[in-house]
Amino acid sequence: MKVETSGSLPWSLIRAWVLFSAFINLLGWTLAATGQLDAHGYTIGLLCGGVLLFVWARHEFRGMSARGLSIPGYRWRRPLPRIFALLFVLISLGAALYPPSDYDALTYRVPQIVHWLATHRWQWIAVSERHINITPPGYGWSMAPEIALLKTDCLFALPNIVAFALLPGLYFSVLRQCGVRARVAWHWMWLIPSASCFAMQAGGIGNDLLPTVYALAAVALGFRAAQRHNHWDFCLSVLAVALITGVKITAAPLALPWLVAALPCWKLIPTRWFASVAVASVALTVSYLPTAVLNTLHTGAWTGDPHNELNIQVDSPVRAFVGNSLMIFAGALEPPICPVVSTVKRRFEAFESTAFVAWLREKYPRFKLSWGELATEESSGLGLGLTVVATLSFFGGWARGRRCPAVDWGRWIGLASFAAFAAYLAKMGSEAAPRLAAPFYPFLLIPLLRARIHDRLVHRRWWRFLAALVALSIVPAVCLTPSRPLWPAQFILARLTAKWPGNALLARSRLVYQVYAQRDDDVAPLKPLLPSDGRAVGYVREDNDIEAPLWKPYGSRRIVEVLPPAPDLSSLQGSVIIGSSLGIDQKFGLTPDEFAARIGGHIIGKAIIYVKVGGGPQEWVVIGLDRSSGSTPP
Repeated sequence: MKVETSGSLPWSLIRAWVLFSAFINLLGWTLAATGQLDAHGYTIGLLCGGVLLFVWARHEFRGMSARGLSIPGYRWRRPLPRIFALLFVLISLGAALYPPSDYDALTYRVPQIVHWLATHRWQWIAVSERHINITPPGYGWSMAPEIALLKTDCLFALPNIVAFALLPGLYFSVLRQCGVRARVAWHWMWLIPSASCFAMQAGGIGNDLLPTVYALAAVALGFRAAQRHNHWDFCLSVLAVALITGVKITAAPLALPWLVAALPCWKLIPTRWFASVAVASVALTVSYLPTAVLNTLHTGAWTGDPHNELNIQVDSPVRAFVGNSLMIFAGALEPPICPVVSTVKRRFEAFESTAFVAWLREKYPRFKLSWGELATEESSGLGLGLTVVATLSFFGGWARGRRCPAVDWGRWIGLASFAAFAAYLAKMGSEAAPRLAAPFYPFLLIPLLRARIHDRLVHRRWWRFLAALVALSIVPAVCLTPSRPLWPAQFILARLTAKWPGNALLARSRLVYQVYAQRDDDVAPLKPLLPSDGRAVGYVREDNDIEAPLWKPYGSRRIVEVLPPAPDLSSLQGSVIIGSSLGIDQKFGLTPDEFAARIGGHIIGKAIIYVKVGGGPQEWVVIGLDRSSGSTPP
């Protein structure tokens, strides 16, 4: 088998991507701080940025032909690149056909940005969903220009699609720089995108893929800067590592392997003090630092959760390490499609009822093992396929003798990656651990792949067949996912349900696809009762409700959460309040009719809405308010 492994990355495109990402984040924070976060501010900012980018691009791409940016056809003749190309096309098609439906993003990341856009500046928002205020807006800044200028969400998934396209090349570069042999790096650069956490997020707006690629870019640019004594590449690596924390603070420990890669570059700083200080200032702005400062000012803690009310921090490092390890291991064994998920769930429930788990939950209350019928962007981890290949490769290398290259920076990168992962395991306390750990997975494979025996292993026909099978295994999940189904799911399931009305599996499948199909605008049945003239609309939320659909179409109204015990309704006079019966009961201890009578309003509409399949159907109501409505007495 002849495999081309000598090609290099289009580094100019990598630099342009990092630079543009930093610019969009810097522009967002600048407009938010100056009160110009609106269509006019973005128009002026993007025009100025476009001019600067054009001037930079003329210098950066000087002398480069279109052939230098193209990918030779012979590189796509092998199965693995073709499978990646198929996967990329399917993911892009799903993103083009369907609006985003990621639960976390619709619950707090999108509302965070639209709240700021509604007031043209950053503000501490009066909401019960604390994540809206304390979450870094790194991914949100990439969505803000589209909301401000186009009033749509059609391109929300574009940052993840671009990151997915860059993932193989960047991973190949990092592996080579860490001492992995070219042929081994070539095979694994195509395998890593087939991990469930990456393939399922690439077409949506989950924010775990983007920091993964930022981390790889930071390390790759750091190595390149050290090898070529290039101050510009070092500056871009600094921006890339800052962008990691600006998107996902849980991925911050990955700054450790970057420090190892960029360590020789520190002697470049004195050569260009002014440029170094300027880049450091931009890096601090696009990082988690602004969010940490604002959280400290408003809550007294840089995390925004001084009393750990979200239970996201575990006080016991031992229990955090054990709990996270168990959940990540379970996520690593989850197949893309699991027809026996009910049996697995019963086993998980039996295990969770043991005294061991009770001991674990004393300090780790959010510990939970879970699998789904299909891999999803909200919860998937590494996935069974990649775990099997990595495990067989490990034992194959171990059995034949593990021979590593001489001591080099790659070995220290591997050690730093495991140290960073250990820091995550010892502190984080979320049931989404398999997904949240996604940025660490590519780095954890580096020590394994450095064994020279893998160069012989990838020649084995059985290994190449297994690798292709694993890469293909995620394709059915991408096509079947309820978020972006690439088949007429609701039509077929409706026919099958009509033919076999008593089949519980068919009934559940149809419900799941229906809920995901309307998640981006789940309150559509009540939208005709909401004002569309920019007025404020009151909102009473329940813990599982998502806010983003209430803002659509973007710019048509403002959403103001009605908070207990005695909300001020002066800004809602002549408008309406929308909320679920469960949310009204949870917040005020009243029925919708009692709540309407208490605030001097009247119910003008009702609808049954599914927000989450597990939450069941909920009654939602719209309450009309007259001009004299004031505040609810305590």
